[in-house]
Amino acid sequence: MSDQILWFATRGAGAVSLIMLSGADFNMVRAWIGSPVVMVLLILTIGVGLHHGQLGLQVVFEDYTHGATRVALIVATKFIAALFGLGAIVAILRIGFGG
Repeated sequence: MSDQILWFATRGAGAVSLIMLSGADFNMVRAWIGSPVVMVLLILTIGVGLHHGQLGLQVVFEDYTHGATRVALIVATKFIAALFGLGAIVAILRIGFGG
């Protein structure tokens, strides 16, 4: 029961934040992202999402490819996920700090 409440509370808080920002202008969104808590949570969310996607693709590659192709695809997927993660972190920090 407590897991369900925690799940709803975390998803509900995120949904409320997004609903509050639905009609916001750029400066309001920048101020929201500038909050240290929001900035950290955005970075963690993107990191977890990219890791989840990379792991899902890795399972597909392990199941349906063989040999050097498998290794190359897994390495490329990890590299692309890391590159996207770095880009997202830089973007969030630049927006958050007003750069």
